[in-house]
Amino acid sequence: MATYQDVVQAFHSHFDTHKPTDPGIREQWFTNALARFELELYPIDVDSNGTFLTEIGRTETYLLGKLMFAEYQHRELDRTIKINNIVGKDISLNSMGDTKRVLQAAYESTQDDIAVTFSKLHNRELEVYDV
Repeated sequence: MATYQDVVQAFHSHFDTHKPTDPGIREQWFTNALARFELELYPIDVDSNGTFLTEIGRTETYLLGKLMFAEYQHRELDRTIKINNIVGKDISLNSMGDTKRVLQAAYESTQDDIAVTFSKLHNRELEVYDV
């Protein structure tokens, strides 16, 4: 049976950072990922220990980790925009435009990958029910 920890490992496999992620925000990213997965595909039951009561495979684990990664990227993009834009009454400083552009491109690439994976999983589900 897959567990929450398996999804977290999939999440961490998408990036390399020396900054640890807060367990509380990581759990919220998991909850958000689960909600988006259920909205797009089908419900998944998880117990309070983080064990999936609904059997999920490697593809679902990968997708949940990727959805968590998208949440992380969105937060980093938002943080970068806030740090690099200083606007006041008499001054406007906008630096590191390339950083914002690169982060935005990476976030959009992740969203595209997620959409393709959702589509493939959805088509696989349709094939199962058509048999």
